[in-house]
Amino acid sequence: MRMPDFSEGDRVQIKSGGPIMTVESVDGDSVHCIWFQGKSPNQSIARDTLSKAVISL
Repeated sequence: MRMPDFSEGDRVQIKSGGPIMTVESVDGDSVHCIWFQGKSPNQSIARDTLSKAVISL
């Protein structure tokens, strides 16, 4: 199974839901994401659990 391609600045979301996050960096199978909901948390997340976010205006 091919791993999704993510680049710095992409907007992503965990496939099961949650906040839209911004990709800060990619390191192998780990994607370092940041998101803003009051504070400014960040976390490394397994690449195969993410999908590109669909943002509708």
